[in-house]
Amino acid sequence: MKPSYKKVLDGVRQYSPLLSFAEQGMSPAEIKQWIIDLLSPHFTNQSVLNELAIGVLVPEAVNVAKIDNDAWAKVMFMNVLNEYRQAMTSDKNACFEGSAKWESKIQHGISEYWSGFHLEVDKGELPLGEFKYEAFRNIGMIIEASLQPLLKELLLQVRIRRGKANPGTGLDTLDLGLVVGELFDTSGYHELFAPPPWGIRLNQWRNMAQHHKTRVENDVIIGIYGKGSHEQEVRFRRDEFLAALKRIYIVFSVIKTARSIFLVDNISEYKLRLKDVDMRADAKILHLASSVATQGFELIDISIEKESVTAVVKDVTDSPAKERMLHASQFVYTVWGHFPADEIIVQYLDGTGDLILTTTGKGSDCDEVCHKVVPFEELANRVTLTLSEKGKSYFTKAAT
Repeated sequence: MKPSYKKVLDGVRQYSPLLSFAEQGMSPAEIKQWIIDLLSPHFTNQSVLNELAIGVLVPEAVNVAKIDNDAWAKVMFMNVLNEYRQAMTSDKNACFEGSAKWESKIQHGISEYWSGFHLEVDKGELPLGEFKYEAFRNIGMIIEASLQPLLKELLLQVRIRRGKANPGTGLDTLDLGLVVGELFDTSGYHELFAPPPWGIRLNQWRNMAQHHKTRVENDVIIGIYGKGSHEQEVRFRRDEFLAALKRIYIVFSVIKTARSIFLVDNISEYKLRLKDVDMRADAKILHLASSVATQGFELIDISIEKESVTAVVKDVTDSPAKERMLHASQFVYTVWGHFPADEIIVQYLDGTGDLILTTTGKGSDCDEVCHKVVPFEELANRVTLTLSEKGKSYFTKAAT
């Protein structure tokens, strides 16, 4: 397994409650209900929520749970979600066409976020100078690469809501400072673009980072922003600057999550306009691992080749392995949905980490299920099940 994939899988356990839910005895049905209860207030189409809660919306649910724990972030999240809804009411076609147009740039920004995630280092032991440098590097990357396309698309929605003619004109090349300035002046929730308590606009955070207008003096981190006579200085203790970094990340999460929920809520409208967009493998692995975690399995390894994908899942529940191995065999279709290769292999490990069952399926069979040529239940007749010696013993015991 690639080290970057391992970091994603480790993150599912570290940053999400799903595996601990299963370890504490919550059933897949109870975990799904947790997701639905969490997201239901933010959906107008409850049938879509119920249908896509496990396959699509698990990462969004985890993000919303974190946002709900931050009163400021929760208010900002509702503001952004309502922005999209009001834009849809003002001009549905412009709203969804605009989102579809920006999708590839937003996905590229998310890809850059993943690159930053893989290069992230533990800042706890860094000397203050190196901590300052690394944290500002994070801030510069997240705003310039990941937030900027989201901000531009959000500004498009603000313009649509306000009835501005030709709302997308010039947005692609608009300077970040002008984007943030227009959002600050016209959105009605200016704090999102100049987060408290500092009140520094996002483009100025980016400028401090990219222009290296920062230094350390007497255990204080100092940043300088603005130009000429308007130049200002801001000072942070180490813990204050770490809080600032986290606040920038929550701004990214708020906008990205609100946008995702809005588009899934209106998926039938959005899909009509959306062209194929390539999602980075890391993001697909996160969705896959989150999905199987809701069923009480931990994705502990994955190998992605051109014609074959192998996923290794480990049981984190106390349920009988004989029942769980059959449940795990169904993940052939789940894996194929994320990585549609010619051959899909799923290895099921019991709670002690021993291999119990290997399920091998064909991509062509999964494709027939996807296009409703055959029912999902038929896939069980087409996969190949290979029991390990320990796996065979469960059936030997039953026979005796």
